Amino acid sequence: MRLLVAVPAYRVARVRDVAPPACALTSLAHLEQIDAAMRTAPADIVVLDPLLDPAPNEAMMLETVRTYACARWLLYTQLRPETARLLLALGSAGVRCAVFAGVDDSAQRMGTLLRELAQDSITHRAQARIMTMLEPLPCRLRFAIEQCIRDNDVPLDVAELAARACMTRRTLERQFLRAGLPTPKTVLRAARVLTAYRLLYDGTRTCNGVAKTLGYGKVSTMRAHLKRTFGVQPRSLHEAPTPEIAISALLDPPESRVRHSAAGGAPAARTLVR
Repeated sequence: MRLLVAVPAYRVARVRDVAPPACALTSLAHLEQIDAAMRTAPADIVVLDPLLDPAPNEAMMLETVRTYACARWLLYTQLRPETARLLLALGSAGVRCAVFAGVDDSAQRMGTLLRELAQDSITHRAQARIMTMLEPLPCRLRFAIEQCIRDNDVPLDVAELAARACMTRRTLERQFLRAGLPTPKTVLRAARVLTAYRLLYDGTRTCNGVAKTLGYGKVSTMRAHLKRTFGVQPRSLHEAPTPEIAISALLDPPESRVRHSAAGGAPAARTLVR
């Protein structure tokens, strides 16, 4: 899970000290760097101070927040009357949380907000759903799978999973079979295709780049997996359900999908990609 921080240097340490352990933190010196950083490695959480630059570019900030709708945004700034309109505009663009320096930015407050944002992130929700599905497995094996899934921007391999769990590949597959689960390869592919969906959804990354990042041998394989799993091609993701809905459709129990469809929700995903 990635945490992007664009606040004055003396506040970066405060954020780093209370960030969830699973977050890899990157700090930026200027707000205009957020877009390039998100294109290179999308963050799950972005902490920014609209006053970081001497002359705030309101239009740029609003466009950035709207473009990366999958991220969770936190304002960490000073409470000033002249910035009230900007803060309201950012709120309407999708920023839902704010902390004000010297007012409510205690370590406890900051730590609580960052944990809540991490738990609400799309990455965490997908990982939590997968781990819930794998509860029948032995603890050691679940821990190894969690490690693999958290490294969601690197290729996921069954042989590596077996090595991390200190067992042979045959034993690994037997454990999944005994628990009544899909094969390890199917589960790891599901985690990877969910990551691909999330990375491609906002339209700022290329198919070739995401396929390379996630270890697909061919970009056509990734496209086929997205089509088979969600019934959508990458070029049509902007018209597809949000990643949150896609995760629910793919990983919720079948009876939940039926209730969701009956309530007028988005069509359920088809199957775990095999």
